[in-house]
This record gives sequence, C-alpha cells and structure tokens, in this order.
Amino acid sequence: MSDSLGDSSDTSTSTADSLAGFVPVLQLPPSLAALVDADRLIVQQDSYDKNVKRSSILNMYEVIANNSSDQWEKLISFQEESTHCMRAFCGNYRRFSMRGTVNGQTELVLERPLRCPANLCCCCPYELRVLRDGECVGSIGQVPSLAHNKFIIYDGDHYPQLVLKGPMFAYHCCLDLVFKLYSRSGGRSIGRLIRRWRDDQDVFHVAFPRDLHVRMKLLLMTATILIVSCSDNLVYGSFTKSFEPDFRENFYSNFFLIL
Repeated sequence: MSDSLGDSSDTSTSTADSLAGFVPVLQLPPSLAALVDADRLIVQQDSYDKNVKRSSILNMYEVIANNSSDQWEKLISFQEESTHCMRAFCGNYRRFSMRGTVNGQTELVLERPLRCPANLCCCCPYELRVLRDGECVGSIGQVPSLAHNKFIIYDGDHYPQLVLKGPMFAYHCCLDLVFKLYSRSGGRSIGRLIRRWRDDQDVFHVAFPRDLHVRMKLLLMTATILIVSCSDNLVYGSFTKSFEPDFRENFYSNFFLIL
C-alpha cells in the first residue's frame, strides 16, 4: 500500500506550518475518532449487479482507515439519495445527497447540486457541501479549466485550505487517475489520491500526513467521494457518456415523451 501511494510526508514545510492560522473547532463523534491517527484511507464503491440498469442503482461507498499500528478498520459508509428521474436523465451530472452513517447513525450529509451536462468551457464545475448536524463543515469545488483537473477544499467559512491537482490528460483504459494533494501555500505535494483503472469497481487509495488537521482529513475523504462520483467525466467524459446505454439508444423518443 505504501509503495503504491508514495510518501505522504513529501513536503518542504510541515503540515502544521502550511495550515497556520487555521484552527477550526470540530467535535468528532467517537465513531470517526479513527481519523485522528489515520494517514491512509481506502474509498471503495459497493458492488452491484451489472445486469441492472444504472438508473435503478443508488451508489454506495465504504471508507476504511488505518491507524498508528497500521491496522485497518471500517470508518463510515455513504449511500446516495436521488430520484430515479435524476439518475436516468442527468447521469453523472445529477443532483444528489449522500448520507454518511456509522452503525445506522447519520454522521455526515453530502450535497451535490445539479450540473449542466453541456459543460461549455467548463463553466459549471462540480461542487460538494459537507454538513454535520445541519452545520457546514466545509466544501469542495472544482476549478473551471479546459486542461486541468483541479479541486479546492474549503473550510466552513469558504477559505481555501488544500488543493487537489489531477493530470492534464488521462484515459481509463491506460492510466491510473492520480491527484496530488498540496497545501494552500503550494510547494511540494503532501499526499495523493489514486484511482486504479483496472478495478471493476471504483476504488480510491488516499494518503496524507498523519498530523494533518482532522477536519482536513474529513474533507479530503469527502472530496474523494465527489471525485469518485464524477471521475468518468473529468478526463474522458462527454454529454452522452453520462447517460444509460439504453437511454442513449432511444434519446429522441425519450425526449419527446418528456415533452
């Protein structure tokens, strides 16, 4: 694991220095306390029946984290909440909420607004808000660009704290999708987020400094969920790719049925 992710401590300045002046207050529930000692996460999509239409499937993700003894344990599960109409006609651009639960108890709620599928000049970037008990913990926003995949992680007051930079070009059949993590001051990368192209299901491996603020770890975890949910459109997606195959084949008939 450590070989594939690289050294998450590769940074010219300490993480504490790069986040100087950022002292948020976040009461972590006991169920998420494992984030304090974690420096690696795995975010994996739950398996589903490939014979079932994608529009009938609500995405589910499981997050596991390591600890100071390098033992792995399940941290939290996320389940999508969206309408069938959104999944069928808006595809990966749809609006949805995701409820993060631990032992059946809701700990986090993720909200992603509807994104324009036309994607003209990258004018409609992906966004995600992270809520706990109705309070905004932070948010993640895509930076509009025709050439790069870049996401900024904001705190609850919408101040940028961390940056995720992806490749300029990547292809699902050839390369892993790799995002490097940087502090807001730039410099050398302090972590990585990797999607393995050969996996049947989406599996992301995340590495970051162990002394990274726990709120930033939490937001980085949720940023991974955002990138998982839209990764097909980041580097090789198109307007029609996000729709179901059976819907694309009957696009015009479906369109006139709506009218």
